[in-house]
Amino acid sequence: QAHCQTATGAVLATKNVTVFWFDQAQITLTQGANYQINGGQYTAVGGNAASFSSQARIRPAGVNCAAPQVTNLRIGIMQESGNYQVTTAWDTPTIIWNAAVPAGTRVVMPTTMRQTTTYDPSVAQPVADTDTNCTPLYDRPGQPTTLDPNSLQPPIGCAGGAAATSFDTPSQGVAPMLSAPAMSTTGANVGRVTWGHLVNTTRTEHFRTFCVIFDTTTSEFDALREAIWTLALDSAGAAANQHATVNADAAATATPATGVAANNAQEAHNTAGVGAATTAFVHP
Repeated sequence: QAHCQTATGAVLATKNVTVFWFDQAQITLTQGANYQINGGQYTAVGGNAASFSSQARIRPAGVNCAAPQVTNLRIGIMQESGNYQVTTAWDTPTIIWNAAVPAGTRVVMPTTMRQTTTYDPSVAQPVADTDTNCTPLYDRPGQPTTLDPNSLQPPIGCAGGAAATSFDTPSQGVAPMLSAPAMSTTGANVGRVTWGHLVNTTRTEHFRTFCVIFDTTTSEFDALREAIWTLALDSAGAAANQHATVNADAAATATPATGVAANNAQEAHNTAGVGAATTAFVHP
């Protein structure tokens, strides 16, 4: 109703409106398969790392889902990543000398080497776990990167209403060895050292996954629920225990990240010796 001058003034005009809300919102995470090194990848073998199910019900019952305010709304999934770190370590170094290296040339190298990858310090965390096809959603039907065609669904209570579903399996390549120039104790490049035994690879990452209402026309969204899951993996650990840790959902406490996409976030790489142990090589 439009009232004259004040809320209690004379009614000048009336217009029907659609008033609605959502209840029974949830984002359910399901722990997936165990991680192992398989085909040069450290990944969940025989399944996904975690599966997602996101849903909400529109109220009141019988609301007109074809109303302009409702017709483009869908229940979807958004996700953000932080605390990302991947390491791989190798030991058992051997050396191949360059031609004409003088006898007695000495090289001292770390016995174990480790490569570490993280988000670059310039990257504001958490980062959006999305891509240019799905942004700002984690997954979206009909795109080249679609994981699950059911990742965007009408709310329960509208025709075809169902849970939006998807999954995630973070993984990384694992090189069987590491090579680097062999620098003599006098600073000369005299060959190449190869650490030929893979010690382990690890992955640490923290995810927050959201149940969201998403407008397919404007790409506006509203987060209803969130759930946390984490990776703290080590290929040297018992394979049966190397899996995602998932938690129950709760009310959304933040707006999902929408900045730089995780796959495009700048990374920092560091390669260094592990501990104080060294291996010395002397050219015969």
